[in-house]
Parts: sequence; structure tokens; C-alpha cells
Amino acid sequence: MSTDALRAQIRTQVRKALGAASSPAPAADGSVAALMRRFEQGYEMVSAEAIVACFAPDVVWTLPDSRVLRGREACLAFLKERFASPTGPKFSDSHMNVLGQTVVQNYKVSVPLPGGQTGTYDGTDVYQIRNGLIARKDAYWKQVGMPKPAPAPASEASVAALMRRFEDGWVNLSPEAIVACFTPDVVWSLPDSRVLKGREACQAFLKERFASPGGPQFADSVMNVLGQTVVQTYKVSVPLPGGQTGTYDGTDVYAIRDGLIASKDAYWKQVGMPKPAAAAPSAPAPAQAHASAAGVVVPLRVGTAAQAAALTDLFKRLAASPALLQAAQSGLLRFDMRVDEAAVKAVAASAEATGGASAMAATTAIDPAACCPSCKEGKACECKDEHCDLHAHKAGEAVPELKGVIGEKLLQTLPAHVKTVRIHPKAVLTPLGKETLRKRGITIERGATA
Repeated sequence: MSTDALRAQIRTQVRKALGAASSPAPAADGSVAALMRRFEQGYEMVSAEAIVACFAPDVVWTLPDSRVLRGREACLAFLKERFASPTGPKFSDSHMNVLGQTVVQNYKVSVPLPGGQTGTYDGTDVYQIRNGLIARKDAYWKQVGMPKPAPAPASEASVAALMRRFEDGWVNLSPEAIVACFTPDVVWSLPDSRVLKGREACQAFLKERFASPGGPQFADSVMNVLGQTVVQTYKVSVPLPGGQTGTYDGTDVYAIRDGLIASKDAYWKQVGMPKPAAAAPSAPAPAQAHASAAGVVVPLRVGTAAQAAALTDLFKRLAASPALLQAAQSGLLRFDMRVDEAAVKAVAASAEATGGASAMAATTAIDPAACCPSCKEGKACECKDEHCDLHAHKAGEAVPELKGVIGEKLLQTLPAHVKTVRIHPKAVLTPLGKETLRKRGITIERGATA
């Protein structure tokens, strides 16, 4: 492989793993904002059809009374019934906050009550956007004016007690105590869009987080109990390279079922610039990250197998840290790559002499040890025997397990019928790989073992 070709390959892999080094294109937030304007105009025109046109075909709409509407047809029928009623709710003071592919809407809503009274509520709706349409809408109302009867105090008191036990688990760094507050089938959506399903997956995640000395630090937590829904606001700080700290506004929405947490949806929004880094040493090492007015610059030197391995480790760290990914995508964290031409040629020649793949290819391909030709090409195993000892799986297994660094190239080898995959605990899913899974509608089964 020529030096220019290898250099281009390295650049391509870094771009795929890290995304653009500048702030996300305004068109992304702009298109979401335009979608939400069309959505609000549908309400202003009392047009059920215009509103539903903003929904994905498989939309899920959770109403404030815990009813769940699935699909456009159910939503259209509900809206037509609501608009036909002269005593339907009245909305005002709407404010949309676009956070990438998530939108948080705050508003006031008034509803007529028996006896000529009017109930006034604070409303918060959380929207998830997919492919330019609303894929999910979760609505929460909290009464602030005249009253319909409040839930029995014991009910809210028991939810508040549950959340105190939950927070105590975090204070004591006890995964077991935290998971004890979850239902067996809990669904936990993380700020980086990963989804954990079941207690076992959540406990494994918490143990890994608490074992890291550089994990996020939480402060200013406020719990708001709204019947069987809890909205928590807080501040979260995460360490960034160069001694800087990223600070975020956090909002978690919990759904309570049978006295336990059935779902937890977490959203982080960055506030302010990172704190200034500590003064740099007078003579920094050539490969040391340094801070500038525009962010942190990390020099990358690629020319030896050890440096290629270090680059692989960087991919893993980025994939595992939402804060680092956001810093890289916003331009606060940037990379200055330089390639040693002679060393690159030596590494490439060594790889060819041993029949192995290049150092960079090793970061994107699955283990080539194989029992069939497709495995040797880095594709999905096509074993026909009842059991494959090399890959420790049954040939007819319905859910394939992905290992290594999972990018777009690997996912393109999956058969069209695959709709669910397992992620090996030590595997790394790149941002481009995650986007490929989303586009193909493939879900991740969490909690898989090696």
C-alpha cells in the first residue's frame, strides 16, 4: 500500500470514529426546529392530519394519563376526538428547546373541571426525532392552579421514598442498591443514546462506571414527583483532556410501575465553556495534549504498531465516553495527526510479510481466525455445522454477536433479515456504526455475555 493511500485510510477511519471536528452543521438543528414549527402550526390550525404528518409511521405517544398511542392511525383518531370536543385542553406559553435529535417543550395547559372551575398545569413534552420525523412523544403535566383531587399522599410518599433509596445508592456507589429500585424489565436510555435493558445490564454498567476514577460527578439534584412519573434535574461534570471539565444540565425522566423504576430516560445539555486548563509545563512532551483558546489539541503520531494500538485505544475511549464524543464533535477536542512515512512503510511491509492485516485494518475488522471463507474476509460467519467451536455459537443462532470495533463496513456484512444484534462486552461501537444500526432499524440486545 502506498504512503498516500495509507494516509488517506487513516484519515477516513479517524473521521468515521470521531465525526466532524467542528460544531454540528446548523442544518441539523434547523431541520428539527422547522419540523417542530410545522407540528405547532398543526395545533394552531386544529388540523389532526397536519400534526400526524410530522410523526414517524411507528410513532409512540405517551399521554399525561399514562395511555400510550402507537402508530399514526391511533394518533389521528385521538386528535380528531380531542378537536371535536368543545371542552378540550387549551395550550399557551409554548417554548421549544432543540437538543440535537431530542426536543424538550415547556408550556401551560388549562382544562375545564366540574363546577365551572379550571385546572392549570405546567406541561413538559419530550420528543425523540428519527429521520426528520417525531418517533416518540412523552407528555407530563403537573398541576399548578386550581385542583382536581390530588393522588393519595401515600402513593406519592412511596414514590418519593423509592427515589430517596435510589439516590442513596448513588451516594454510596452501590450498584446493587440502585438496581434494587428497578423493575426486572427496566429500560435505561443513556445520554449517548445507548439503551440498557434489564437489571443485569444496568448493574454491569454501574459497576464499570463506579470502577472508573474519572467518571461523571453529579450535583444540585432536584426530584419532582408527578404521580407515577418523576422528573429529576441536576448538574453533571465530566473530566476532559488537558485538565478541563465539561459541565452539563441533566434531566432524567423516570416512569414508576408497581413501586419500582420501569424506565429511566437521561438527557444532558452542555452549559458554558469548559473551565480553563491548568498551566502547561514549560517543555511539554511532543505527544502531549495542550489547551488553546479554541479547545484542546491532541497530537497523534502514527507510524509504529504501538502507535496504531494507541489509536485503537483512543477510539475505545471516545466510544465509551459521551462527554469526549461531544467535545470532539463540537471542536473543543481536536486532533493533530502526523505520519512518519518511513515507519508506516515498515509497518505495512511487516504486515504483508506475516500475511496479517495492516495495523489500521486491525482496528476495524473482526478476528480473522476462521472456520469458513467468509470469516477470513471479516464477514459474518457462515458455518453450516450444528456448532462452531472457534466462534462459540450455534450456526442457526437468531441474534448475532458483534465483536471488535464495530463500524459501517462490518455492519454491511449483516444479512438483510437481521433486526437484532448482541454487542460483546469488550466490543467498541463507533458513532458511524451506531448510525448504520439506526438506519437499518437494528436494535441492540443489551446484557449479552462473552
